[in-house]
Amino acid sequence: MITEEMLKTIANVFSGDDENSIYEYKTGSDLVRFFNQYFNRKDTYKNPFPSRWRYVVDILQQLLQTKKLDEFFTVILSIRYIQTELHLSEVEAVQKSNDALLYFNELLQYDGYYLVYKDDKFILMERDKDLTYLTSGGYADIYLQKSTGLIIKKLRSEYYSDKSICSRFKREFDITKSLSSMELIIDVYEFDNSRLSYSMEKADMTLEHYINNYEVDLEIKIKIIRLILYTISNVHEKGIIHRDLSPTNIFFTNGNIKVADFGLGKDLNVLYSKQTLNTNAVGQLFYCAPEQLLGLKDSSKRSDVFSLGRIINFIMTKSPNKISHIFRTVSEKSTHESSEYRHENAQDLLNHFEKVLKYHNDKNKNSEIKNKIGQGIFDDEIEIYYASLSENEICQIVLSSNFKVRHSIIAFMKKKESYSEGVIQNINNEYKTTCKQFEDYDPFSDFMDEILKDRFSFRVKEIAAIILNEIAYSVNRYHAQRLIKDIISIGIEPIIEDILKGDK
Repeated sequence: MITEEMLKTIANVFSGDDENSIYEYKTGSDLVRFFNQYFNRKDTYKNPFPSRWRYVVDILQQLLQTKKLDEFFTVILSIRYIQTELHLSEVEAVQKSNDALLYFNELLQYDGYYLVYKDDKFILMERDKDLTYLTSGGYADIYLQKSTGLIIKKLRSEYYSDKSICSRFKREFDITKSLSSMELIIDVYEFDNSRLSYSMEKADMTLEHYINNYEVDLEIKIKIIRLILYTISNVHEKGIIHRDLSPTNIFFTNGNIKVADFGLGKDLNVLYSKQTLNTNAVGQLFYCAPEQLLGLKDSSKRSDVFSLGRIINFIMTKSPNKISHIFRTVSEKSTHESSEYRHENAQDLLNHFEKVLKYHNDKNKNSEIKNKIGQGIFDDEIEIYYASLSENEICQIVLSSNFKVRHSIIAFMKKKESYSEGVIQNINNEYKTTCKQFEDYDPFSDFMDEILKDRFSFRVKEIAAIILNEIAYSVNRYHAQRLIKDIISIGIEPIIEDILKGDK
């Protein structure tokens, strides 16, 4: 309950007796006119007249008892009233109203209340009843403010004494607020210094939840990726890096993508303290660039690029590490361990993404590529094509392959170690599903035979040997059994030979 002492403080502020001088000084007759005008009272100013603060407090108590105290704040915080009383311009009155609101909320917090603006009026809310705890993230707790439908993000009390974390929390708000002109950045509204919290728009769900729980077709995935890359390219253009990009920091709000949580963000146009720059906090592990593990001071736009590459993987495959999708070349370049080999920034990444997409959508080009593959040709276009194939698609090619086609795939695998490991892992994951009849296993046996006889890493040959052994003895294909005998007679690493034989 709001105490009489609090009502007295409010009365002093409104009457102009407070040292902050938000409102002009009011005489007893001024106060009578105000309440008669706005609250239909019939008071007269005459002797004996109570003290000015007592007169106002008595009325505020009556308003509180009749649940009309909100109306008092709605009047005295209105732009029109402040303009008239203080003789200010509209712009000046807006700022004065905001200052007054912040000051009243600083006072009201001691009684557990605060004012919120909703539907063109101010509402007095009891904080404990208005805030519903939702979750915790990083250094803050997240609440739903029932009176407004907004989200309140509040720094947890155990970090109040940590100046670095307090500074980072405020910077999160400041950076996000500075990007408010961008449509796809989450909206934040007011920062409360007295409670180390700020208000922001409510999101419907995270990108992580959406991808993991809904059937999302390729067209929608492409749209989501494009919007994220476009947004971060604009952020980078403004000289800001996020440093904590992940599917849990990207939201859907009314069907729109919104990027949030700039808690680790850095404005490259502003110098921060060494203590802040050397913090050991990093982004979420699967999406964090390797250099950030050494400290945030080593972050750059290329660090965000790494995170974006992992996000592309997640959107396409539900895994940040899985690269079996049409944008494999994009995400592989983005997530290179050495930052110097990544895209320079999000715009560079977006340009690469658009080129691959255009290439993928060119039906004439696809037909040309398939003809090349049939002839056993391998070139840059074929490389891009193979790199974009899913597990099922690579297995379908192997299933229908002849020697020339196998030669083309082998050439692709030799291009990069990641290619060879990706192809063999994709086949291992999918070939049993692809094979509908016994004869379908033979092309896979031939493909494993070529890998085992060629120069590939031990890991690639190990998986190839496992697959060939399974086809030979679990599926019981004589063709695969003959291939194993031939490989062993020629000679191969003892451990691979044991796998082919099925020896433990």
